[in-house]
Amino acid sequence: MEKMTGSRVLRAWLIAAICHVLFVPGQAVGEPEVEVPALSLNEAMRMALAANPELKAAELQIEIERMRGDADALSPPVTLETEIENFAGSGSSSGLDGAEVTLQLSRIFELGDKSALRREVGKLRVDQAMISEEAARLALAERVTQRFIDVIALQERTTLAQKTVGIAEQTLTIVQNRVDVGRSSEAELSTAVIALSRAELEHLDAERQLEKARMSLASLWGASAPRFAQAVGDFFDLPSVESFAALEQRLPDNPEIQRQAAELRLHAASRRLAESKRKADVSVSGGVRHLGEQDDVGLLFSVSVPFGSSSRARPEINEANLLLAQSPLRADAQRRELRALLFRLHQDLLFARTALVRLRETIIPHAENAVALYQEGFAVGSSTLLELADAQDRLLVLQGEALDAARDYHATLAEIEYLLGGRSGVPL
Repeated sequence: MEKMTGSRVLRAWLIAAICHVLFVPGQAVGEPEVEVPALSLNEAMRMALAANPELKAAELQIEIERMRGDADALSPPVTLETEIENFAGSGSSSGLDGAEVTLQLSRIFELGDKSALRREVGKLRVDQAMISEEAARLALAERVTQRFIDVIALQERTTLAQKTVGIAEQTLTIVQNRVDVGRSSEAELSTAVIALSRAELEHLDAERQLEKARMSLASLWGASAPRFAQAVGDFFDLPSVESFAALEQRLPDNPEIQRQAAELRLHAASRRLAESKRKADVSVSGGVRHLGEQDDVGLLFSVSVPFGSSSRARPEINEANLLLAQSPLRADAQRRELRALLFRLHQDLLFARTALVRLRETIIPHAENAVALYQEGFAVGSSTLLELADAQDRLLVLQGEALDAARDYHATLAEIEYLLGGRSGVPL
């Protein structure tokens, strides 16, 4: 049990390794009482795992299934039976002198090792509950990772929007100076004012989206407000991509595939239990009888064996056989769907990485160069404000696309790691 529990905690922590570059040394588990200057993914993960009520409910379900298994594995109880006859009637039976008192013990002896088979079924149900608890941990780990990524991305977008406001302010100042000396028209001034107002609105919207993302992240550990100044991490340092073949080898670690495998084992054990019911249980009882009139004591002994146990067990056996035939089909369909999903995610991952590299190494540098040239041209009058504004807008759009590509990469990698059971191959 300790080994399995450690494995579940390890898996939940390992899913955080998809953004290993985001990790910094964490603090103590629990919601911070005062605002911390920086929140790492590692810290967010630990607080969420420690405080999430869904996980606590899943842990209790394991104990519930264990108690149910213990109860089901109990052998039939010994029964004490007392019977009094021929008393409180009429004539010689009006009192207790002629009463017959019988005291006997009875017990059902199960054949076919039914108690051990019920214990096996109970154990497999506990295993299923443990798999469900592990799946809940991994699902929570993915939610933490995805929301942390959202916060980082929106922090970057807010910074970009703030830079846009600064650029718009500088452009407005330049245009105002040109208008003052008669080198630009009032129309160009209005265009610059509109550009600044739009940039300010986009900055306000980015801040609003960021606050929503911060609150969404903090809610995972039950915080009433996000008590951290910012999430920290190098958003553009991407972990390496494993090949699809390597990722496919890890598909058996998927929580749903593990659940299907556990379900198959449970159906097999249930079938063995149903088969055991072909053997009839034997009921044995024995005791003493006191004959009131003769004041004598006699012994009693009886054995009862029901007929037709095999036919009564047949419907349950048939159901178990059908479930056994059904489970592999469902598992195979699930594996096919998961493999197709993994392939799609892997393709998305490769494209996001390619797009980010192309944007940052080729496209954005050329866009920055174009902006610089248009700024020089605008200063000497060889370029118009419209040309400069178009170049600046194009650069900002490309920088936003780079942010989206980085966010898509981290988010897709997080989804892949959850899909594969959180056994990340990325070093911590």
